[in-house]
Amino acid sequence: MRPFLWCGEWLITSAQHIEIEGFYPLRRQGKRRRFDPFLVVNVGGHRLLFDGKEAVFAFVDALVPGLNRDALNAGMRGDFIIDGEQSFADDLRDFVRDSTRGRSVFTLTRETGYSKPNGSSTFDGHVCAEVSENATPRRTFSAPSAWGEAQSLMLPMRFAHPHVDWLPAIIVGDHPRRVAVVNLRRGWFFDADCISLVASCIYAGPHYADVRPHKTKRVESRHVLWAEVTQRVHYMHESGFLSPMVAEQDTPGMLYHEVDDVQVGRWNRHFFSTEEGIANQITAIGKA
Repeated sequence: MRPFLWCGEWLITSAQHIEIEGFYPLRRQGKRRRFDPFLVVNVGGHRLLFDGKEAVFAFVDALVPGLNRDALNAGMRGDFIIDGEQSFADDLRDFVRDSTRGRSVFTLTRETGYSKPNGSSTFDGHVCAEVSENATPRRTFSAPSAWGEAQSLMLPMRFAHPHVDWLPAIIVGDHPRRVAVVNLRRGWFFDADCISLVASCIYAGPHYADVRPHKTKRVESRHVLWAEVTQRVHYMHESGFLSPMVAEQDTPGMLYHEVDDVQVGRWNRHFFSTEEGIANQITAIGKA
């Protein structure tokens, strides 16, 4: 699955889109250096920093679970390089390449002014707070071919602080234009006949911010769901859709309806400032 940023707080991807930018086992502490590793990865243009040994362990576990901690610790320290072995950064690239896990979910933070370890400049990206495998809920129907790619997954939604619900969902459409349908009933089964479903358009902007051209809409039957998703997929792919030039911005920790308001607002601000969009304004507003 191509990297998919959800609510500005969770990044969902398959292993083939993970690139190791650099692994650094030591960091400065005054005039000395201490073993306190950090890792920088690039996931489809999103730069993530794993700060500390436990964070690196969590990253490895998400790719290749069950590896011996002592061996990993020795590899991070560089103990094997003396014997002509490859660096730990190369080991990590092997773990990514050989991973048999499906999708990984990175829970992100973005700390203003977070300095790069061993440097004075600010890290341009997210600090990864947690990484886990994303499960695949069951569903009993096949998505229409007109919807494009369709994948079942669990999506997190924050309805009340600090609780996060993981709910069965399907993502349809082709990157970077997607439509997400979330079943608000908890469980490991996506039920298209459930009366508690929400449909949302998501577009991954050129600078990797996620923006929503439309507000999330609640649907209450399979018939209404099919019509709603088909209309949204058509709008996103066929009808004068403009690619918003927006920078990646923060929404971590917000409630779902707050994130929805922020992302729709980002789209509207772009749309009304785009000269070539003037002719399409009335059409787009009428569909919103």
